[in-house]
Amino acid sequence: MDDLLTDSSKPTPAAKLVVFGATGDLVSKRLMRDSMVYLAEHDQLQPGANDVVLVGAREQDGRAYLDAFNRGDAESTPLSPPGLEKFAALTGLEAPGAKVAGLDVTNPSAFKSLLAKIGTSSALYYAALPPSLYPAFLAGIKSSGLAEQNGNFRRVLLEKPFGTDAASARALQAQIERDFEPGQVMLVDHFLAYPGTLDVIGMRSDPALNQALSKKYVDKVEVKLLETIRSNDRPYFRHTGIVKDMIQSHAMQLLATVAADLGPISELTEERFREARTRLTQSLELDHKNVQHGQFVGFNDPAQGAPVGAEPSHAETFARFNLKVHTRRWEGVPFVLTAAKGVDQNRFGVDVHLRELPPALAERLGVPAQTKAVLAADISPTRLELTLDDGRHFKLQLDQRVNDEEPPHARLLRDAMLGETGLFVDAAGAVKDWDVVEEFERDAGRMLAYAPGTSADQIGSTNPTRG
Repeated sequence: MDDLLTDSSKPTPAAKLVVFGATGDLVSKRLMRDSMVYLAEHDQLQPGANDVVLVGAREQDGRAYLDAFNRGDAESTPLSPPGLEKFAALTGLEAPGAKVAGLDVTNPSAFKSLLAKIGTSSALYYAALPPSLYPAFLAGIKSSGLAEQNGNFRRVLLEKPFGTDAASARALQAQIERDFEPGQVMLVDHFLAYPGTLDVIGMRSDPALNQALSKKYVDKVEVKLLETIRSNDRPYFRHTGIVKDMIQSHAMQLLATVAADLGPISELTEERFREARTRLTQSLELDHKNVQHGQFVGFNDPAQGAPVGAEPSHAETFARFNLKVHTRRWEGVPFVLTAAKGVDQNRFGVDVHLRELPPALAERLGVPAQTKAVLAADISPTRLELTLDDGRHFKLQLDQRVNDEEPPHARLLRDAMLGETGLFVDAAGAVKDWDVVEEFERDAGRMLAYAPGTSADQIGSTNPTRG
């Protein structure tokens, strides 16, 4: 348990970091950009031990890349000059004539060009690629010899989504099981490394709070991923919609973190935590009676942010459905997943509706056990509090908290190099996520329309009943 909640106490082992998709937005402007610079600035990537090899679809001048990397765009976080300087040194791109490597991942023989850069050292291959390219990417890593460990480690990180549907996810799972050693390929969902998600894990170590998380005390659980941003300017979102973008992995993993049966907390290990989430995910069943989706009015209007000349998109910007959890701990309790863009607030979090409190928790708070309450856990920004039905709020304090300043991908990169698997996703769990998504798509009926700025609670129905 302590390993899951500690931040940077263990040194990063010597290993090269090879980043595929280095010229894409995720790496050059978004989450990976901030995380790599953070690790460099805090000396968790060391020159000579943790050199960074950047690989894009096309070769690019090194200094031009670093200039663009530093600028980012309107949504990028400003980088610290010391961190950027250290990161640039790790890449070697400031040297005259240095290039970002260009590589066609659909050409297996192209991967052999990286062998000289990697040598015999340990390596972590991070792939921020379209999921349709993952089969070719994995085949290239395997056939080129880049996966050969020879006494060191060679690990692969695949960014979400894992596949494009249930069939492709199953095919990827089979390919990984055939061509790679167990644990050699790790699936990323950065929501698992948010400090607030780690607070949920810490909450599970509190006996009274963990006891509250069961059908004995809970009426319903709500997982909410709500954003004011509209995302109708993003080609990927216009193609996938909110269910595949936000629910297929993010919401499902957050649900599993809250609901998984972790066993004795004192015996919880990284591997057991990951396996417990997978078991929970595989117990899920879609409740076909309450499946809703919608799109905000003006999604395809350039005046509302849509690209000029773009094809009209029917991608949903709102989705809500209920899941049944078929475990002894949760049987009969509805789990309501809601995701929405263009609504009136930003919130990534979970509300656990308690019809009464465990005696130990009631005694701690000095209230009757029959008190109704909502246990709210927000993952970014972090919030953990209990609100009683009379309006009183209790902020909950945890014995252990992680470093709020560490970006999620920084934690995941370190964990991957250390071989710590607790905050990664099993392929079997990702496949089950896709099964639920495809059931949702078959059941979803009329598209609801809502005005931008509407409260998500005012869209559709929000009143599930216990089974």
